[in-house]
Amino acid sequence: KHIALRRSENYGVSWSVVQMIVKSDGTNDNLNLGSVVVDKRSGAVILQWGGCVHCSCTGSVPKPAPGKCDAKNPMGNVKQIRSTDAGQTWSAVVDISSQLLDQEHPIFKLGEGSGLQLATGEMIVCGRFSNLGADGCNVRLSGGSMAVAGVSSNCGSACIASTDGGMHWARRGGVPATAEFGDNECEPTLLKNGSILLNMRAGDVRLLALSNDKAKTFVDVHPALDLSPVANCQGSMQAVSDGTLLFTAPAGSAKRRNLSLAVSTDEGSSWRYEQVVYSNASAYSSLAP
Repeated sequence: KHIALRRSENYGVSWSVVQMIVKSDGTNDNLNLGSVVVDKRSGAVILQWGGCVHCSCTGSVPKPAPGKCDAKNPMGNVKQIRSTDAGQTWSAVVDISSQLLDQEHPIFKLGEGSGLQLATGEMIVCGRFSNLGADGCNVRLSGGSMAVAGVSSNCGSACIASTDGGMHWARRGGVPATAEFGDNECEPTLLKNGSILLNMRAGDVRLLALSNDKAKTFVDVHPALDLSPVANCQGSMQAVSDGTLLFTAPAGSAKRRNLSLAVSTDEGSSWRYEQVVYSNASAYSSLAP
């Protein structure tokens, strides 16, 4: 896998040719799952990604190359690049793993989608911390009619923060594990009062959690039943200028198709699907206001 870029200078009407900005080193799962965040003060665009994403899980996914995030060397990696000219040129790759990872949190799986910036200038990016564990992050929990891949003690959604324009990062709080639902790929959105709403993948339902302290803690973890059922994959959530929340995901069944747009006018308390964006095969999406 490689990271590629297209640029639009007319709000998405037309796009440039593909530009390869980061190439894989050829090892398994070297580049995977990323998040973009913009420092509105400087204009810098920061792109982050994690390696060894699937190799921390059990199942049929190929195991990593020797010495690359395996049971004997379980540390993953988190890297970033930045652009100060709206994506025309990019910095060298910077490894920020030492700022975020340790033996207790050896892998951080970013995003996907976008991070956000608070009024104070702090930037918040969310993902999932985990370690290899005996069963990775695919432990099955029985949750009645909505049994999903559950959260074991070694896995959970969490956020990181930067107070210096993305040069340095530190871990913030995580989402408490629930008995009924697991949490997986996630995206944060800033509400009008400054709180952070986190929308998470959880099998055929979507989970929401709220933070009132800059992602240090999350409360009110609950399924958004009016967004369900959805396909078991990532979904994207963003707020527009009037505070309306938009959400996109393959809705209506377990199949990854029928990419649909949902709207909330009460900060995520209720949702309604407004339209089907694309009815054929579709999975991950990323909204940008």
